[in-house]
Amino acid sequence: MKRLYEEKKCTACGKMFGPKRNGDGRYGWGAFDRAELCGQACLVRPYEEKKCPACGKMFGPKRDGRGNYMWRSFDRAKWCSHACSYASATRPYEEKPCLNCGKMFGPKRDGRGNYMWRSFDRAKWCSHACHGASLARPYEEKKCPACGKMFGPKRRGNGCYQWGDFNEGKLCGRACSVRPYEEKKCAACGKMFGPKRGGDGCYTWRSFDRQKSCSYACITTHLAIHGVLLTCAEIARVTGVHYDSVRRRVRDGLNPLTGKKSA
Repeated sequence: MKRLYEEKKCTACGKMFGPKRNGDGRYGWGAFDRAELCGQACLVRPYEEKKCPACGKMFGPKRDGRGNYMWRSFDRAKWCSHACSYASATRPYEEKPCLNCGKMFGPKRDGRGNYMWRSFDRAKWCSHACHGASLARPYEEKKCPACGKMFGPKRRGNGCYQWGDFNEGKLCGRACSVRPYEEKKCAACGKMFGPKRGGDGCYTWRSFDRQKSCSYACITTHLAIHGVLLTCAEIARVTGVHYDSVRRRVRDGLNPLTGKKSA
């Protein structure tokens, strides 16, 4: 609803202004009756400039993208810029000697450039490599009963020694993890066969326990001779392949025995 009005003079810039419309298109008469400024850009209040403790520069409030003063940020601000804020986030400290290499080191910065004081307070080594090296202790190499190779403790990804595994271990690796077994007779060709090794060199004992044929070719031949139609569970038990893998082959239209595309 429009009414007669007289434009007012902005007390900040001297510009004449009238009432503004709200989001629904109606005039904001209440705001206009109380207004003394033409807009938020002229909303300036008395203030005293602050002195930046990092660079000593005097600074005042900044404006946002719309030209309005950011008074709330200015009231909390202690530094004139982000660069001075990061630079001032320092404190007196003394460098520490690394317990492994003896090198003197100080605090490190994170991805945003801030000093990691909490990590520095707890740190005893200058790097992860020195941390892992410092955890070494005198030891005697063991002899692997499977291959006869002498071996020592292994390191984790962070460089630390795996002392628990070394103290309990008797073999140099999983490839030498052999157990007593009896060879089986293939149901198709009659050949005797034992367990196979995987890509990492370890024996596939679980597959060997379920196997009845020495190879996929013998499995196919054995099933063709007997004319047996097997379920996914029976195929998994005969081939040694996991049940979910067999179902996945059937779903994708592959040969459930070989995993290859059917002719």
